[in-house]
Amino acid sequence: MTFGLFASLTAGDVWKRIDLENSYVTAEADSLRTILRIADNFITDPEEASEIREYVKNYITNEQRLLSATRATGEIYTTISQPLTNLIQIYKSEELKKDPVIHEAYLKTVIELRSARFKRLEAAKSHLNIYKLLGIAIFGTLTQIAIVLSHAGNRRAQFASVFLFTGAFFAIMGLLTIFESNRVFASLVTFTPLSDALF
Repeated sequence: MTFGLFASLTAGDVWKRIDLENSYVTAEADSLRTILRIADNFITDPEEASEIREYVKNYITNEQRLLSATRATGEIYTTISQPLTNLIQIYKSEELKKDPVIHEAYLKTVIELRSARFKRLEAAKSHLNIYKLLGIAIFGTLTQIAIVLSHAGNRRAQFASVFLFTGAFFAIMGLLTIFESNRVFASLVTFTPLSDALF
């Protein structure tokens, strides 16, 4: 029971990390939608509004490209996003400064976008603590010993119990190892909210 509880809690940590990653993607999408609304409704200069929309589109394309690269190579790419830098620089625009409220709202939104991106990349780089995996291995070993001792005198029961538990143990360790892989983790992250932000 202790082994099963510890293993399930550890697996829960992995799924929590995936859910957290997807929540940051959603936060990025929300910020991008706000930026687009500001561009469409409060920027009177058509060229600047078009420029902002282009930066948003480039941001989405760039992040999707980096995620695809992670799925292919397993490496987490944390390079500075040029489209994000461009969106931040728009804050200095004289057009935005005409309305202090919109100017402040825009700055707050791009900061939230940058923060969500940073947190998403940090979550992608984080992995299970090695001591948790070591703990599962120790609990597994102790459980094997307990199984053998509890079936002393019955060789068939010992063999069957140890065989079944060994299969379950390696299945759990294998799944945890697979989901900790950057490639697999990246494949479980959905970028649909970012793509939908354009519509």
